[in-house]
Amino acid sequence: MKNRWLVAIFAGVVVTLLVLLLPKIPSQPTPDATVTEFVAAINEKDFAKASSLVAGGGTDRSVFDMFTTGEYESQNITLGINQVSVSDQKAHVKIVCRASEGSGKEWVMPETVDLVFTEKGGWKIVPLRTQKTSVTIGFFSYIITKPEEYKRQRAADALASRTNRRLRNMRQLGLGLRFLIEDLNGTFPKQSINLKKEMMPYIENERPFKDEVTGKDLPFFLNPTLIGMNLSQVKTLSKTPLLAWGKPGSLWFDKDGFTYVSFVDGRAEKFSRAEASKIRWSF
Repeated sequence: MKNRWLVAIFAGVVVTLLVLLLPKIPSQPTPDATVTEFVAAINEKDFAKASSLVAGGGTDRSVFDMFTTGEYESQNITLGINQVSVSDQKAHVKIVCRASEGSGKEWVMPETVDLVFTEKGGWKIVPLRTQKTSVTIGFFSYIITKPEEYKRQRAADALASRTNRRLRNMRQLGLGLRFLIEDLNGTFPKQSINLKKEMMPYIENERPFKDEVTGKDLPFFLNPTLIGMNLSQVKTLSKTPLLAWGKPGSLWFDKDGFTYVSFVDGRAEKFSRAEASKIRWSF
């Protein structure tokens, strides 16, 4: 009996020493706690903290700053957690984010955040593979891990937007000129005519005449081979240029390296310098 007591006392002492001497292992945050920390880091504009909570988090904070302190500043992101599911080393957290921009625009977006458990860092948010602006956590995780990819996509989207606006403007100018030609009994204007002044009654506003960057009038000209001719003499309306940027013999190109041309049939096209050199002005 005495030996049993000694063994028990010895075991108790060993356990006590182990508890006192061994370093305490910190408990890992739960998946939903990681998501909550991530939102807090965004609100606090703490890139280092936010990046540490994302699998593969990077060091380029330029795009993160754009959406936390810059042009598209996000403010007051609040988080509602609806469901947490964990399986092995993976977790899914269903949430609802309510956020606003510096412009005052507000939105409410449900999303599912995927997380993976790492031995050293605990739960990490799995970033989106592609840009998706309809989610908050996913979007921020994407720009933290792929800022350069986001910049390229944003530049491409901006170019597409500029292209669409300029094509629309050239179509409006071409249509306005066609209305003017009809009022001139189907005859193209003379070279000396002030095209803008004569076309304004047929154009909704001056926007199609303006450079959206400088606000100045764009240089444009009527195809010289059409001056004084009758519309009935044009055989291929779809292939005959009507209006173009610049002046005869010297097209004007924007900062993207393109010029725009409207055709007699009403459509408009964008041309690079190489493509523009192949335009046939005669008919």
